[in-house]
Amino acid sequence: MKQFLAAVLALGMLPAPGRAQQASPEGAYQPTSLPIRLEKIDEKTRAVIRELNSRDTSSYLVDTRPVFFQIQGVENEQDQVRYAAPVHRNVDVLIYALGEVEGETLVDYGWIIDANNDTVWKMTLDQTSYAGGDPRNRKAVVGLTLPAGQYRLRYKSDGKHANGDWQGAPPEYPFYYGITVFNMKAIEKINRATR
Repeated sequence: MKQFLAAVLALGMLPAPGRAQQASPEGAYQPTSLPIRLEKIDEKTRAVIRELNSRDTSSYLVDTRPVFFQIQGVENEQDQVRYAAPVHRNVDVLIYALGEVEGETLVDYGWIIDANNDTVWKMTLDQTSYAGGDPRNRKAVVGLTLPAGQYRLRYKSDGKHANGDWQGAPPEYPFYYGITVFNMKAIEKINRATR
């Protein structure tokens, strides 16, 4: 886990340990460097992913699938759930979540639940930073190892400021508004194969 987090920090995907997260956008906006941009994958990368998938003998392509699971493009007043295929070994992931804050409360946010209905991770205000655009926009970028098991992803939004009805400027990468759980081992394989 330490090596995984060190690699994520080196790539600039997480704030350095001890760096205070801004509760409001008065602090400088720091764009997020995503490990892979799904909406911008070129044909060469698509071909590499197809080839890696065709040789993947892991359960549910966990070794080569760049996104473990995702809820994106969230609109107003939604309560969405996504189920992940069972995972038979630990998976290093990068969680990228975009949401909305009102005052000191997140009103658009997501979380991960395991098979026992325990919350494994939840987007909280103290782990978010300003996501660009409107002052309400927040992001969480968190490295985590998910133990073998079964997971659900949930995301709730209130009645304003989301895809299809931005009441101010959207955040960085509005395509990802919601929560994306990137599979870091698979992305490393894809990156090595496309160099």
